[in-house]
Amino acid sequence: MIISIYSHENLNLTATNTWILLQAFDWTALSNRGTLYSTISSQSSNFQSAGFNAIWFPPPSISADKEGYLPGEWYKLESETNQITAINNIKNKGMTPIADVVVNHRTAAYVDSCTTKYTSFINPTMGNWAVTKDDENCGSKATTCGCGNYDTGDIVPYAPDLDHTNTQVQTLVKDYLNFLKGKGYTSWRFDLVKGYSASYVGSYITSSAPVFSVGEYWDSSVSKVTGWIQGTGSRSQAFDFPLRYSLQSAIRNNNYGGIGPYVPGVIGQDPSHAVTFIDNHDTSRDDRFGSTDQIIMGYAYIFTHSGTPCVFWTDWNTGAIQTAVKTFMTLRKTAALTSTASIYVEKWGSGLYAATINGKVAMKLGTSSWSPSDTTYKLYTSGNNYAIWMK
Repeated sequence: MIISIYSHENLNLTATNTWILLQAFDWTALSNRGTLYSTISSQSSNFQSAGFNAIWFPPPSISADKEGYLPGEWYKLESETNQITAINNIKNKGMTPIADVVVNHRTAAYVDSCTTKYTSFINPTMGNWAVTKDDENCGSKATTCGCGNYDTGDIVPYAPDLDHTNTQVQTLVKDYLNFLKGKGYTSWRFDLVKGYSASYVGSYITSSAPVFSVGEYWDSSVSKVTGWIQGTGSRSQAFDFPLRYSLQSAIRNNNYGGIGPYVPGVIGQDPSHAVTFIDNHDTSRDDRFGSTDQIIMGYAYIFTHSGTPCVFWTDWNTGAIQTAVKTFMTLRKTAALTSTASIYVEKWGSGLYAATINGKVAMKLGTSSWSPSDTTYKLYTSGNNYAIWMK
């Protein structure tokens, strides 16, 4: 059984512990966000009927890159009409729109005369005081040009890092989140949270009061990801990168010794704060989970186990994967599995992983045969190297 070791008093986990998320974009779709918003609008009824509870939108503001991860003017939305229409369609179908919040860094509109770098921001206006002292855009002129304090996280090389220790920056971030709420967003996905202290994310969540929050702490270390969750005051969930890497290795090698007898990843420590996934817009470009069959096996695992499952856009738009995912979604809803489902790992090793969940569902992965000894379990669905039973 999984037992969470953290306090949940700062997050309304009960309201979201049965949720299933959809990341409604991949890297290719981001190249034309206007068209993507129209697609989200037109597909909103399909998302609803499939059983999704929340839709993760791409970064909302205009950007130096097409994809949105080099934001420029926060208050100028990309394809605003199409974006707001998509937000409203999702909300009208009873789902929650999640904004991708990129506030670790910004791209500036003008070269500052002191630094001779792009550090003059507009909409909202920020000066060099908003850029961290150790950012390369301030460099040796950090003191003379009035740059801010040292960064509280990782420094990115591709845009000026904002100084979140500065109360003016904090206020502007909070104002930006309230602006996005005014446009209809009700939940957040915080990008690149390694770039600044988790405490600031906690503060921004407290100020903006989202329905749901998840952070991208991209690391294979369980202790680092759970440490970040704690750092937010347990106000945010986090993507379970450690589980993703362990599961990918197990399925690729047909060796499941690394995912038993103890449940791996964040779901093995603090499942109610874990968002599980197979791929996202970044991993799919550089480290695709595996073949179509292996991806389906991955979804068979995350939909039967604890955590909050998130489906990736490319997978959702791949016929065989979508068909399997719809079956898994129905199973999860029917069996009333939640983010804190209790897992008993029965078999783990070369060729076989088997587990029972909540005493209601049994599943197996791998090339070896297995079925539950309890005959009240009936086969629900199966495919290449996986099977799921339900009482």
